[in-house]
Amino acid sequence: MAPKPKSAEKSGKPAEKKTEKKAEKKPATAASTSKVTKPAAKPAAAKKPAAAKPTAVAKPAATKPASKPVLKLANKPLISKSQKKAQIVKKTPKGGKPAAPLQKALKAQKKILKGVHGSRVRKIRTSVHFHRPKTFRPPRNPKYPRKSVPNRNRMDAFNIIKFPLTTEAAMKKIEDNNTLVFIVHTRANKYHIKASIKKLYDVDVAKVNTLIRPDGKKKALSHSSRMIEPPAWNFKKDESIYKAAGAMHLRKYGEFFENLVEKSWKRDSTLEYIMEGPLRLVYKATEDISILSLVEMENKVLSKLLAAVAGTCREIRLLKVEAASFYAKLFVHGERCVDDDLTSVPKLLSDLQDLSIFANRMSTVVHLATQQLASLSGAVHEIYLPALIEGFIDLFVILMTLDEIVDAQPTITEQWKKYRMHVRSMMHNPSQFGVAEAKLETFDHLLKDLQEKLLRRNMFLKAIEHIMDVNKGVVMSEQIVNYLKNTMTDVESKSNDHAALNKNWIRVNVGVAVMIKLFGACDKKLIKRVLETNKRFYAVTLVGNVMWVPSRFLSNVVPKETGNVVSPQVGEKILQARTQRLSVTVNSLIHRSMTWCVEMQSILTRTNLQVSDIGQKRTLLTDLVTLLAQMREIIAFVTNLHALLSKPMSRNLVQLICRLVELQKSLQTTFYALGPIVVQSQAQVLQYLAYYILAMLETARKGLVQKDKSYSRERLDALSLIGLSMRLMGGPASTDRRLIVRCALACASQLTDTFREEDVVKLRFLLDSYDTVAELYELVSELGDYSLLLHHQNMLPAYLSSVVDGNSNICHLAHLFVAFNSAVGEQESELKEKRIAELRESLVKSVLKPACHEIETSLRLHVHAHLKLDSTNPFNVGAKDGGKVVRVPPLPLAENMVCVKRFAEHYLDDMFYNLTTVALHDWRTYRTMHALASYKMDLDTHLNTIGIRHIANSIRTHGTGIMSTTVNFVYQFLRVKLHTFSQFLFDEHIKSRLMRDIRFVRAQREAGTTPYTYERAEKFQKGIRKLGMTADGLSYLDQFRQLITQIGNALGYVRLIRSGGLHASSNAVSFLPDIEKTVPFESLCRGLNYSVTTQAAARRLEDDIADLVRNFTEGIHYFKLLVDVFASAFRDAKSYHLQQFYAIVPPLTLSFVDNSVSNKEKMFKKNQTGAAFTDDGFAMGIAYINALLDQSVELDGLHWFKTVEQHIAQEKLAAESKDDHGDEKLQQTRALTLKRLAERNAEFQLLYYSLSGARVFFKQPDT
Repeated sequence: MAPKPKSAEKSGKPAEKKTEKKAEKKPATAASTSKVTKPAAKPAAAKKPAAAKPTAVAKPAATKPASKPVLKLANKPLISKSQKKAQIVKKTPKGGKPAAPLQKALKAQKKILKGVHGSRVRKIRTSVHFHRPKTFRPPRNPKYPRKSVPNRNRMDAFNIIKFPLTTEAAMKKIEDNNTLVFIVHTRANKYHIKASIKKLYDVDVAKVNTLIRPDGKKKALSHSSRMIEPPAWNFKKDESIYKAAGAMHLRKYGEFFENLVEKSWKRDSTLEYIMEGPLRLVYKATEDISILSLVEMENKVLSKLLAAVAGTCREIRLLKVEAASFYAKLFVHGERCVDDDLTSVPKLLSDLQDLSIFANRMSTVVHLATQQLASLSGAVHEIYLPALIEGFIDLFVILMTLDEIVDAQPTITEQWKKYRMHVRSMMHNPSQFGVAEAKLETFDHLLKDLQEKLLRRNMFLKAIEHIMDVNKGVVMSEQIVNYLKNTMTDVESKSNDHAALNKNWIRVNVGVAVMIKLFGACDKKLIKRVLETNKRFYAVTLVGNVMWVPSRFLSNVVPKETGNVVSPQVGEKILQARTQRLSVTVNSLIHRSMTWCVEMQSILTRTNLQVSDIGQKRTLLTDLVTLLAQMREIIAFVTNLHALLSKPMSRNLVQLICRLVELQKSLQTTFYALGPIVVQSQAQVLQYLAYYILAMLETARKGLVQKDKSYSRERLDALSLIGLSMRLMGGPASTDRRLIVRCALACASQLTDTFREEDVVKLRFLLDSYDTVAELYELVSELGDYSLLLHHQNMLPAYLSSVVDGNSNICHLAHLFVAFNSAVGEQESELKEKRIAELRESLVKSVLKPACHEIETSLRLHVHAHLKLDSTNPFNVGAKDGGKVVRVPPLPLAENMVCVKRFAEHYLDDMFYNLTTVALHDWRTYRTMHALASYKMDLDTHLNTIGIRHIANSIRTHGTGIMSTTVNFVYQFLRVKLHTFSQFLFDEHIKSRLMRDIRFVRAQREAGTTPYTYERAEKFQKGIRKLGMTADGLSYLDQFRQLITQIGNALGYVRLIRSGGLHASSNAVSFLPDIEKTVPFESLCRGLNYSVTTQAAARRLEDDIADLVRNFTEGIHYFKLLVDVFASAFRDAKSYHLQQFYAIVPPLTLSFVDNSVSNKEKMFKKNQTGAAFTDDGFAMGIAYINALLDQSVELDGLHWFKTVEQHIAQEKLAAESKDDHGDEKLQQTRALTLKRLAERNAEFQLLYYSLSGARVFFKQPDT
């Protein structure tokens, strides 16, 4: 590259070196600050400019880039005036020429000062060709976008403002300081935040303060501009803050209902829906506060310690919840893998991969908990936290439970081995299956790893091996042993309450095994106590039907320290003892449960609340959990231990177990039915318990302050921990708060001796009650596990068969079926349908059919009682009342209801019909049995209405004369109504409109378009409304519609009488051989020379038969008679205005549809005046008048119903295609529009069907 030209450079002048350095530092002021000095003599080499080296002065005229800096400084002169004068007067050196660069610079300055338009330089052109300059660059015109994704501003208002804080403290700031609190983007500054709040909430912000929270999120506090000047605040005009707060609460309110819709329970049966209502109200304390915020206090070390422990315990709690889902999946796979079909293996593989990830997560949390325990015990001041040790042992309990479930489901392992054999056979010939050999090898390794990790019953031992590298100390061992001893003492003190000790008993056994594996030894006295307890209780239910024998577990894991397994004979003795006391225990539980229900309904409905009532409510709520836990423990222990020891269950024992299941479900249903009152009581009891806990903590705090006046570290830490506990107890009863309170109080009790032993026991009792009441709904849901009904499938058929044999009321079966529904609802669809089908088959086989057999036998014996059969004294031979089975309410089975009454009706109808078909001569017997069943069992009872059978009975009783009377009355009624009908059509307002419509129809027909449009009918309807309305809101057209409906109802009554007459006549003539042939009884008697009396009787018989035949045949022509009597007057030329009737039919149908939709909506309202779900009178009236006027062709020519269908389809298409732009209100409007169109379309369809059917009665062709 050529060297850059220098404006003031001269070759061979050492005096200018300093000037050149200054010019490099400050190029903009080099010319103005340089001094003009007398030039020195030039060396010889400088005499010839042409021979100068590149370091010589470059010619400015020939160097284009030199002019660029000059243009940049065009607004400032390059040389000041004083310097210019000095340089002008400057003499040239001897024999030299003026410096060329200086002269050119002066010219350039002059040019700049003068301007570009000062002088025009003409360029002499010597060519007529004009070329573009070589530096020409056309504008960019890309053929495709150079960037596939254009840049966008990612820091917009919606990204800067994450969400507003709605905590209690934030809401208080809004109310007190008019300060909005937001969580914002971490890179957003105050200007960004201020502009975003203005854009999103339309709030003028005067000041913004930001801070970084401990969880790393950035919080912004925006102060309103009105806060600076409180006197200028105008509450009426400026509502921006209230608008923002209101919008925030409204959004939160909407999210609550959306969450409620998502979590609404759908698996409950109809019985629970009726008893509880559509919503289930529960108490569940949730808050959006991090653990770091909850544990914040003066001592940062203790604060971090509590936060770490609380975070670990929360993770353990979440792992427990997730483990329950894997338990259910393993049970399902155990049932699904019974068949040899391998189609279920892919689902099993997917679930085992999830379980493997879960096991890895468990190992990580176990390692973390071990490290925390080691750190707490290895510090200078060791800290003993029972909550962390309990969670640590619970992790191993989960792993042990998974091992036991896999061991209890051997079909999973067998199916897995078969699948691996298939995969290995594919590896020998991979090309046949189109799979690469490398993929098959990798897949086989994956299957092997899953089998070794999950299906070998070693998850428990591998978790222990995973934490062997943790540095564990003696103090940690002593703390765990101390916890196990305390837990063992609790187990021994509750030896009679099996439900309360099971969890702690499992923890102690697992804890002993973990201690021996981790530390190589355990307290021998503790081991001895554990082994004695294992002999005393033998086994415990882990989950479902998995029975766990602790002695067998210890002998497998640590055989040297724990000895041999407890023999099964011990289990048999325990089972026998529990079984013998079971009847007394069940009766006691039934009595306690009924007492609980009565007391609960009594105390919860009291209006005058007393403090003593709250204490009683606390007792009732905790008693509920105790009752449910005892029932569940008895059911699980008895059934599972029978299965474990392979002992059959007696019939009486099955009845007791199933009655316990019914009792448990009824208690749970009662709890849910009292949901709103229970939730209110929970809040009261929690506040009641919190008051007593805070009182004890306040007493301890005062005692700590008064006891020691010195400010030691332990004393200050204890005060901080007690203060933290009191602060947390003042908030909602969330899980994190309750956990931190326990940990803080455990630390405080170790730092000071202000807590006495009795205070600690009382405080622990209060905290346990507080936890029970706060987690009441979760505990009731957990204890309401009825999966044993699925694991022990043979119990239900045995119990159902004993129900009918016991001749007892079976209403309690509804609770058993609801329990079955709640258990089967967790199953997958295939297994669910199979279970439901099995239970339905057992119900029909064991209950319904035997009950129906008993009913049939009872009816048969009753009918044949006159035959003097054997003694049926119920005191001697016994009796079974099948009516008890029939009178039970419908039984809920899955999503359906099994109605025993309808089943019995169907069974008896089917039986009577089949037996009558076989032996026709016994028809009277079965008819009597049918009537007797209807009378005794209330079978075949329906809504009390007047039907054809009632009319037939009346005609048979009172004679056929009532038919003629009815027709005459209807004739008189029609004369009056048809006269009003004629007057209405003769009115000028109506006649003129109808004439216009008829002309419009003719014009439309000539044009070949729709004869009568939908808009025309609406226009007619609106025009009639303008003529006036009645007090009831009816127009003249509505009253005309009512008139036609009355005419149709009268004809419907004639049809009812006619059908009753036909029914009575058909019953009477059914014994005649042939009604077409008449037998001359009188002439035959005269020919045989019978007496006059006999001949008169024969004549009377002929008259009766003729009357019956005439009534049977002439009844069909009643409608024809009513048409013929008025047709001549209606079709007369004088009544031409009546011929316009067909043009008013479309507006009449609109009025009818509007009225029908309105009446159906009233069916679901409180005020049901005018409510109706059907009305056939209008269609009958239209058909009758159409027959009178003989206007079938004109009416069909309107194509009215086809036009309506097209119009509704167009409106529906327009509503569906309309863009709502994501607006919720527009979406709701569109949904309502589509619903309205669907309702109107259905009503028009029903009217069309009714009108078509009515026209058949008058023999009008339906085109």
